[in-house]
Amino acid sequence: MSNNLYRWQQLAAALELAEFFTHCAAAAARFRHGRNEEDDKDIQRVLAISSQIFDLKMFFYNQLYEEGQCNWEDRLDIFFGEAGLGDKKDHKYAEEKHEIELWFLK
Repeated sequence: MSNNLYRWQQLAAALELAEFFTHCAAAAARFRHGRNEEDDKDIQRVLAISSQIFDLKMFFYNQLYEEGQCNWEDRLDIFFGEAGLGDKKDHKYAEEKHEIELWFLK
């Protein structure tokens, strides 16, 4: 795999996490603190940042797709090294992935 493809993977993975956390921040503000999305400027800023992150992330995914290095099913697993891109190795974040999966199931 070329260095550019590897960089695109890493950037897409970082943006995947950034988008996830901005959505979590907006959701926490809405549901845990009873803030209204339409009237709250802080939530609007978070959602605008999330939208920009999404656009950037899709740019890097498109670079991977053009090189035949990514499928839609791979998106969430790229960060955790389970997407089957390049050499498949055990990833050091396996425990964190498990914790995030448990958190989603709550």
